[in-house]
Amino acid sequence: MEPIQIQAYTAKDEAALISMTTRVEAYKVLMTLPRANMLVARYHNRAVGYAACSGGSAKAFVYVYVHPACDHLPVGHLLYQAIEEQCRQKGVRQVCAFARKESFTEDEHFDYTFEYVRMEYQKRKKDSFACRLPEHAAIRRYQDADFDGCSRIFSSIGYEQNDPCKDDFFVLDVQQSVAGCGRMRGNRIDLVAVDPAKSGCGCGQALLAYMTNLILKKGHSRAFLWCETKNEKARAFYEKNGYQPCYTACWPVKNLL
Repeated sequence: MEPIQIQAYTAKDEAALISMTTRVEAYKVLMTLPRANMLVARYHNRAVGYAACSGGSAKAFVYVYVHPACDHLPVGHLLYQAIEEQCRQKGVRQVCAFARKESFTEDEHFDYTFEYVRMEYQKRKKDSFACRLPEHAAIRRYQDADFDGCSRIFSSIGYEQNDPCKDDFFVLDVQQSVAGCGRMRGNRIDLVAVDPAKSGCGCGQALLAYMTNLILKKGHSRAFLWCETKNEKARAFYEKNGYQPCYTACWPVKNLL
C-alpha cells in the first residue's frame, strides 16, 4: 500500500485543500485556520486531508479534516498524531480536537469531551446593530496595565488566562476599571467575559456588539462563535443578540502535560 505522507502546508496546497473540502461548514472552518501551523496528508501524491492548530501555550484547538473518499484509511489518525506532537514541542498544555457530533472520533485517549454549538450572526441590510454602552464606559484595546483586571474576571469564571494578543483583545473600561473583556480572531469571537459585579448592566452585550460590528466592517459577511451546549444562559444571550445556532460539534480534550 502506498504510504500516507504528512507534510507541512505550502501555498501550492491551497487550491487542493479548498476543492477537497466538500462540506459547507468545513469550508468555513478552513477559511479561518492559520496556515503557519497547518499539516497536509498526501496519498498517491494527492492531498487527502489537513490538520491545523490555533491558540496559546495553555490551550490549543486542533482541527482535522479528511476527504470523505479516504475515511477507510488512517489519515485522520496520522494527522492528529502529527499535529499533537507539534503542540507538545511548542509546550502546549491542553488540546481540544474539533469533531462533528455525528462523525466517528478515533480513540486518541482523550480525557473528556465538550459539546458545543456554532452560532452565527449574518450581515443584514444595516451593517451593525445598535447597542448602548453603560454609563461612563468605553471599549478599547488591551493594554499591559489591564492584566490584573482581566485576570480577576477570568478567575471568576474559571478561565485560564493566556497572554492576550493586543491586536484582537479588547476591554470594557468603566471609570478606569476593567469591567469586561473580549477576544476575536478573524471573524470568530473567542471570548466575552464580564465582571460578575457588573452583570446585568449591558457590559456583555456592548462587548459582543462592538466585536461583531468590527468583524462586519472588516468585510466579513458573518461573525461566529462557539457556545457550550449545556450553557443555556449563554446560548439565550447570544440568540437575543442576533446569533443563530448552525450545527453542533464535539471537542474531545486531552491534557498533554
